[in-house]
Amino acid sequence: MKFKTFAACMTFATLLCVPGAWTARAAAPLRETDPYSLEAGRMVDLLQSGQGAHRARAAEALGYMRYYPAEAALIAALNDDRADVRRNAALSLGWCGGRESLLPLAQRLEDDDWNVRQSAWVALNSLSGMQFPFDALAEPGFRTSQADTWRAWLAALPENGLPPEVVALLASEDHYEAERGARAAGVLGGREAVERIIESVERWTEIEDEEDAEAKWRVQGALRALGRSGRPEALPVLVQFLDNQQWARYAADGLGDFGGEEAAAALLDAFPQYARDASSIFSGSVIPSRLHPSDRGRFDSRDRVLAAPYAIAFSLSRLPFESPENMERLRRVSPQLAAQLPLDIDGLVVYEEEPHQRIVRHLLERAEATQWLLDAAFSELGQPRARATGAIMDVCNEEDDIPFRSPVLRGGEEAHRVEVDITGWQHLYLVLDEVEDYYHDRANWAEARVVDADGAVVYLDEMAPVTATQQ
Repeated sequence: MKFKTFAACMTFATLLCVPGAWTARAAAPLRETDPYSLEAGRMVDLLQSGQGAHRARAAEALGYMRYYPAEAALIAALNDDRADVRRNAALSLGWCGGRESLLPLAQRLEDDDWNVRQSAWVALNSLSGMQFPFDALAEPGFRTSQADTWRAWLAALPENGLPPEVVALLASEDHYEAERGARAAGVLGGREAVERIIESVERWTEIEDEEDAEAKWRVQGALRALGRSGRPEALPVLVQFLDNQQWARYAADGLGDFGGEEAAAALLDAFPQYARDASSIFSGSVIPSRLHPSDRGRFDSRDRVLAAPYAIAFSLSRLPFESPENMERLRRVSPQLAAQLPLDIDGLVVYEEEPHQRIVRHLLERAEATQWLLDAAFSELGQPRARATGAIMDVCNEEDDIPFRSPVLRGGEEAHRVEVDITGWQHLYLVLDEVEDYYHDRANWAEARVVDADGAVVYLDEMAPVTATQQ
């Protein structure tokens, strides 16, 4: 019996022989980098070496991602020869810049392009908490005098500690002013900054029914600033806010920035309280034990990702925790992680992989839970999956067990003809592996068919695969 096809793809294509029933499987290796860092790293690469339009989009994306490690690359991009790159880099530094960004942004107040000048002023407002006026369209002399005000304030910044204007903002009862102060304190950093931020926000640790929508600005800004500080005084406050239904989503965000095994332990312990129970996948019981009214939709919540568990999962996916205790915690919450995926058939079939899918997949792979969760799902559906007598890697651990492996095939290249003798085989795996990542990868097994000794032909689409999965 022979297997014949043309392999046309943008990935590696491999055939594996395994004893058992015929199987088609799309397999991918365990990710070594979390989805957030992988995507952010791709944007940094584009910013530094991509074409002009790509550099501009990458600079913009890094701001939306609030990727603090990109600060140096974004500062360098302020000198790009394209105005749209400089503009987007300036705006993004307003989200993920630090103390080192302040002077380079002040220099861009004299940029030749008015959009860049305006964007640099917006970013300075965001990072410093100050709102010194600046007219990007004014005459050069007037603009320079306004820029001098910014430069004088930056020159007077204390090397350690906070300027009095930021201290006053943090002490304000006005939520907007307090949020500006928290952002500035987070940028300037230091022990005093953390202590002042905590004083500004600590009474909200006990408030779970805050009706003033503007209080969100104060709390979210403070928790982000505490997270990026990395100082030990910030951790217990973030954990305390994580136990508050109203603010848990913002505390989770801050803990993801803070990092470390203790932050991961707190997130893993909190996740079951805010997440849908694993049984909700099939039972329809979808209300978590702790769900703030602001996270309650007017429809079946299985069609959406709840805010608090999403924020926790996202932060967990960014943390490279490795302690045995935390890995065991992750394994325990794995079924609930799977239960958070919305029942979106269109998203599964039509669109590119969405962030929540990448995040959950990454965590399930880290927990080594993907295979048994798939088995449990098929079993619940009354379709128990046939299993090989041994794991693929246990059986096909020698190069001789792989009768065909294509090179990387790219668009426009000639397809590869594949003809393999599979006499005696009971399992046939068609494995498509990614190259670096699988963005826009495509694969076709053209006219794939099995031909028996008498010449009878059965095409691949006429067979019922035991499983066809993407990992």
